[in-house]
Amino acid sequence: TMTTITLVADSSLKTVPYNITNKNLTLDLNGNALTHTEDGGQRMISFTADNGNEHTIVVKDSSEAKTGRIEKIITNSISFGMAYTIVADKGSTLKLESGTLKSSGSGVWLDNAKFEMTGGRIDGGTSNGLMIQGGIAEKKVVESVISGGEITGKIGIKTGSYIDLLIKGDAVITGT
Repeated sequence: TMTTITLVADSSLKTVPYNITNKNLTLDLNGNALTHTEDGGQRMISFTADNGNEHTIVVKDSSEAKTGRIEKIITNSISFGMAYTIVADKGSTLKLESGTLKSSGSGVWLDNAKFEMTGGRIDGGTSNGLMIQGGIAEKKVVESVISGGEITGKIGIKTGSYIDLLIKGDAVITGT
């Protein structure tokens, strides 16, 4: 069963990481911002599947202007590298349909998780836009498909081992 959470106003997470385990979830930004500001380099939102479970997380922005975002703001440049907006772990499938995932550190980290991007934007700020790490221990290839949207950062996409990455359509990937 898919649960939908719709932001009705700009909101701020006070404590991170905000952990979500074994939930099928659609997060509709609805033109609003979900932010977190800190001095350290914690992940902002973490999706995890345990005990062999799998789940899907969909991020979208149903607003007409498409201005919705999830943003991690770091005030200490030493911590930028680990300041991911979203981390999806083994058993997770992250789908970005629209909206912006932004960090002054790093955008999105996939650790043995599947990824589908059909729209939206990932802004990794001064580090990785998208970091993809495959199933090293299991020697299992993890699939990621980017068919739309934009990924930016100092390094647009950084990959590890056991990755099957397909970039097609009108996807834009840039590094500075």
